[in-house]
Amino acid sequence: MTKLIIILFIAFSACTKPGFQGAENDIIHIRNNNDLIMKNNIEYKFIPLETTENCLLSGIRNIQIHNGKIFILDNKLSKVMVFDITGKFITQIGTLGEGPDEYNQICSFWIDQKTQTITLADRGGAKLLYYKLNDFSLILTKKSDHFEECALLANGNIAWVKSSGYDTDQRNTFYIKITDSLLNEKKYLIPADFAIEGNISSGNIFYEFNKELFLNLPFMGVVYHITSESAERHFKLDFGAHKFATLTWLKGNASKNYANAILPTDYISTCNIKETDDYISACFLVKGMNPYIGFYNKHSRKSCKYKWDEFMKLSGLNGFGLIRGTYQNYFIADISPEIVKKYSIWQQDLQEIAKNINEEDNPILCLFKPK
Repeated sequence: MTKLIIILFIAFSACTKPGFQGAENDIIHIRNNNDLIMKNNIEYKFIPLETTENCLLSGIRNIQIHNGKIFILDNKLSKVMVFDITGKFITQIGTLGEGPDEYNQICSFWIDQKTQTITLADRGGAKLLYYKLNDFSLILTKKSDHFEECALLANGNIAWVKSSGYDTDQRNTFYIKITDSLLNEKKYLIPADFAIEGNISSGNIFYEFNKELFLNLPFMGVVYHITSESAERHFKLDFGAHKFATLTWLKGNASKNYANAILPTDYISTCNIKETDDYISACFLVKGMNPYIGFYNKHSRKSCKYKWDEFMKLSGLNGFGLIRGTYQNYFIADISPEIVKKYSIWQQDLQEIAKNINEEDNPILCLFKPK
């Protein structure tokens, strides 16, 4: 179990409608009264990913499923791999390297149905690479300013985020910059009251829900609905006894190195949010390397919050990793074959898969949703 916690830490190191607001109505309370029953109350689908020398995965950051294909961003290897819906490997998109048409640190990607393209955002090379969606051949590259992550807006504009903030000519700093498709600056959003240095990665900061874009500030517990013109607070998270650091504390203690300052404390150090029609999920770290997971039902407003090992026992998902994406109202997570092979599991479908895999194989994808 200690090994699993370390793996999870490295990965981290991975009723609501857009625009609703209100002093209390937009606060999502995720508490450990656990009035959402998890055991025998989860619907599962499992996809074991093919394992060959050409498609080894080491650190999944993001998963998207589109038109019968699974797109996986491996953050550690900086590659985007494509599998079919059964888990059979298809191809790797693009080439890792230092050349003008290569990339060296992919942090995010998006699929544009209108233009039939997939765009890879290369944080290390400060550029975007555009590929055809049908055969994944390179179309063009565009140089950009430095960024932490970026995402496509519905109107074709692009939202860019830096936890350290974007400085403007007026000497103001903002977390978000909006550009058009040609990367011309259009607008700045969300004043950066605290410019964070040494951020702890908890997965993608942007997420998409109902074709709208949302920003999860992982060190503040606030989610914003992002458009080309505005950033409206979507909701704020309340985890009961587990607290985010106050702005005063952040400014006084964590300006130089956030990670070194926050990890020894009792504060939540990072949090990653995903959202479906029915649920909000939250994966977060407290007191350094201690992972928790929580769920909130949008309709009943019931919630649950578990230590990671407690959730694995209740759900039958030993080896459960982070939630990496959503698809058709399911959350998508990855499961470690090594843990599945070593520890007993009561989930029958997972037992059958475990018989036919090796500990060194690629992760098993788990699509799940509370009933």
